[in-house]
This record gives sequence, C-alpha cells and structure tokens, in this order.
Amino acid sequence: MKSNILIILGCIFALSMVGRSFALNSAGLNDTTQATKPAAEQQARDDPGATGDTDDMLITGAMLESFKERRQTIEKREQELAERERTLQAVEKRIEERMSALDASNQQLADKMALLQKTANEDITHLTSMYQSMKPQQASEIFNQMDSVFAAGFLREMKSDQAGLILANMNPDKAYEISIIIASKNSDLRPKIQ
Repeated sequence: MKSNILIILGCIFALSMVGRSFALNSAGLNDTTQATKPAAEQQARDDPGATGDTDDMLITGAMLESFKERRQTIEKREQELAERERTLQAVEKRIEERMSALDASNQQLADKMALLQKTANEDITHLTSMYQSMKPQQASEIFNQMDSVFAAGFLREMKSDQAGLILANMNPDKAYEISIIIASKNSDLRPKIQ
C-alpha cells in the first residue's frame, strides 16, 4: 500500500512539473532556464557525461500519456485492492460469527455432558444404596453374577461394613478377585510394602 502511495505521489509530482514547464514555456518565462544554464555548465564541467540540456527534462506527449495510463492502472489496482479488502472483512466477519456459534454449541454440549455425567453418577449412587439396603446374602448372590470390575466399583462406593458383609457371603474366588481389583486401584500412588 505504501509503495502505491509513493508511486502516486511521484506521478503527481511529475505531472505538476510538466504543467509548470508548459506554463513557463507558454508564458515565455525562460529566465529560469537562463539562470540554470550556468549551473548546468558547471555540472557539465564536473560531470563530463552530463549534457546540461534542460530540454531533456521536459516530458513529451507520449510520456504524459504513459503517466496517465500508469495512473489509471494504479487507480484500478487500488480499487481492486479495496474490493478485496471489503471481501476479506466480510469473510472475517462470517468466520467470527461461525466461531461464536461454535463456541456456543461447545458450551451447550459441555453443559449436556455435565448433566449426563451427574445423572449417571446419581444412578450409580442410587443403585449402590439399593444394594446396601439389601440383606448381605441376597446382594452377594447378585454380586457373584456381576463382572468383577463392575462389582468392585459398587463395593468401593458402599459403606465398609456393608461391603464386607456382602464379600463374606460371596463365592470365595470371586470375593478374592474383587478384593485384588479394589486393592490395586491407585496402587501406583501408594508406597511399596517391603
């Protein structure tokens, strides 16, 4: 964007110089060129490759036309860039809206998951209470039929005295297997027994 501004400023400066040259030439005010001739001659002495001819600095009709075409090209390019920027801003706005909607959906999903987790925990707590209220002999028959890991989870949630009575009435091999599962839970956090 800065380079476009510099090009435009350069073109405006060049056009103003052309206008000024035409104004000076048409008014017959060549005093400035007369005054610059000694300076041009001094420059020619200092720089033998320089011609010292001020007419080389005048912009011809073809150059002026080239400047106009370049200016039109630059203006067209700036319009295209402005249009692109508006399009990008619209796309950015849509993305932000979609991100906001996605965040809202994620929050709703998290809330639903929390509710489901709470409900699941309440169900397990309720079922554990039901097993605790049963007679140990009746509960042990059910626990003998359960998967050992599943049964260990229930017994872990029960009061110790009630869980102990159920384990005592269970099949000894099954009770031993459940005891190992409960004992090995978080065993990596306990100090090793020597």
